[in-house]
Amino acid sequence: MMSRRSLFDVRFVVAVLVVGLVFSVLGYSVYASNGGDLLSDARDAAILHWFYIASEDPDSLMMQYTDDAVLYWLGGPLNGVYSGKDDIMGVWTTFFNAWEDEYVNIGGLNSYKTGDKYYVVADVNFILRSSASGQWVKLSLTYILAFSDVDGSLMVSEEWWIIRGAMPLEITSMMS
Repeated sequence: MMSRRSLFDVRFVVAVLVVGLVFSVLGYSVYASNGGDLLSDARDAAILHWFYIASEDPDSLMMQYTDDAVLYWLGGPLNGVYSGKDDIMGVWTTFFNAWEDEYVNIGGLNSYKTGDKYYVVADVNFILRSSASGQWVKLSLTYILAFSDVDGSLMVSEEWWIIRGAMPLEITSMMS
């Protein structure tokens, strides 16, 4: 019998492959003045960021941040501005303790470059189950990630988690 983590790892790989296929078939909406290759890298890094959240992988998630990154969390119980990796890790720890079985859907993906930053904006929906009550919730966000080039690697320097809405769901089982 597969463990919960092994089963999730299989679902994660399948989800990444499906997202890659969808994006390759549909293409991206890109607004670029220059830096086209880095825009593609920023989109890839953003998709990974959201899947790290869905897979509750704080170690991989935190490797994406600059030391002085800022997270603007707008809405919900974590509403606030968090500066630096330690504060941001605290937010993700709280989030991962409150929710489990995260699933992610990404739509309306756009990217652009302004100044020395590469931005990725998307409509992101997380399907979450409350660790406390077991209630499923669809959390709809406008998600913005700003990437900075740090020694040849794109790192998250600013992040906006903007909650547009939360809707309780009646789900008996996501996986049988």
